[in-house]
Formats: sequence, C-alpha cells, structure tokens
Amino acid sequence: MLRKVFIICVFAGLNLGLQAQCVMCKEAAEAETRAVGINEGILYLMAAPYLVMAAAFLGYVLYRRKRRAAALGGGAKS
Repeated sequence: MLRKVFIICVFAGLNLGLQAQCVMCKEAAEAETRAVGINEGILYLMAAPYLVMAAAFLGYVLYRRKRRAAALGGGAKS
C-alpha cells in the first residue's frame, strides 16, 4: 500500500513542471491578437461532443415517446 502511495506521489511530483500547451500553441497564445482565436477554437471543439450527446438524447426521448404512443394507440384499436 505504501509503495502505491509513493509511486502516485512521484508521478504527481513529476507533472508539476509540465505545460499544457505545445510550443506552437504557446507562442500563438502569447501574441495578444491570436489568443482570442485560439479561445474560440477551443470553445468550438468543446461544444461538438455536447451537441452530439444532446442530439442522441433527444432522439432517444422522441423514440420512446413514439413507441409509447404506438403501444397505447395500438391496444385501444384492437
């Protein structure tokens, strides 16, 4: 157990000095005019998975609603 804690602490300590950006992104972000473009690009990339998940959820809800309506309507007609 102590060995696992030690290994986790070593890896956590090694990550303290790392930067989250590549050299090109860092240089572009340091230029004041390009920083806005990079931030907007990040927002577009971040929004795409959420839009896909929202569309899938909406499709599932509509599918369930249509299936329930068909089950209720089909039983009453028989």
